[in-house]
Amino acid sequence: FQVFTRVSNNQLVIRGEFTANTIARIYSITGKQIANFNLDQAAEQSVPFNEEAGVYIVQVSNEQGTYTQKFSWLK
Repeated sequence: FQVFTRVSNNQLVIRGEFTANTIARIYSITGKQIANFNLDQAAEQSVPFNEEAGVYIVQVSNEQGTYTQKFSWLK
């Protein structure tokens, strides 16, 4: 999967091939869970994100496995 930011819209864009029961969790760099979202079976999904500038971690999980990626949020 890929993660993109749309700071002007306060959105985080997650792209990939998601199956049913896919969950995206967002963590601070210190490991604190910020949010979690159930993802649809669409190729691209936008989720609201309006945190302080910094580095965050997205973890996408479903029955096929767990995938993790870091991203920078610059305001």
